[in-house]
Amino acid sequence: MNEQSLVLDMCNLQDGDARAAYKNVVFDVRTYKKLKLFAHAEEVNPLIPFNDKEVTLFVRLGTDFVDNY
Repeated sequence: MNEQSLVLDMCNLQDGDARAAYKNVVFDVRTYKKLKLFAHAEEVNPLIPFNDKEVTLFVRLGTDFVDNY
């Protein structure tokens, strides 16, 4: 029941640009029965809305390309 949140404000990204947030922890998420992630995105300026497929969210659990989940 540990809930945490993170807010990322990014402006003026060009096509192909990316930003990331990392948190290194030492625990095995496989012991959980259920994990939930909620994501929300909105435009900073309502006069310049973004359209579907203009934003991509990528989530990765694990620390390398071999032992990740």
